[in-house]
Amino acid sequence: MEKPENSVTSALESMSKNGDIKHLKVTYNDLHGFHGGLTLSIYGSGKVEQQNLRCAVGTPVEVTSENLLKLIELLIELEAWKQLVPERMPVPDESRASLTIETDGQSSLLWEWFNDLSANNRLKRVADLMKEIAWDRVP
Repeated sequence: MEKPENSVTSALESMSKNGDIKHLKVTYNDLHGFHGGLTLSIYGSGKVEQQNLRCAVGTPVEVTSENLLKLIELLIELEAWKQLVPERMPVPDESRASLTIETDGQSSLLWEWFNDLSANNRLKRVADLMKEIAWDRVP
């Protein structure tokens, strides 16, 4: 049986080649009850959903197929289905940001410590591209 991360890999590579992106959903989430933040989801249909608390967000627009393919290419480049940050106990007031990729019944979840997003420059690159393609303006 294929591991879920391999299924997500195969699905993304297939989408990149054939453009059949209708079963894609990518969600970036750094929402924290105390600190605020954002949950931003982009669907293969171009639909955008978002929830924010105490942070500036743009006005959602429908994402083009071309931009969805850019997102897929970045996910493949970064191997965004692989968890690289090791598990450990959080320090006080530390929170996580996560990325969920869903493709036709398969899903993967990775996370990074929010305070390390810039230093890691992995999940941040995905979130920045998602904001760029999903909003008519980036605050």
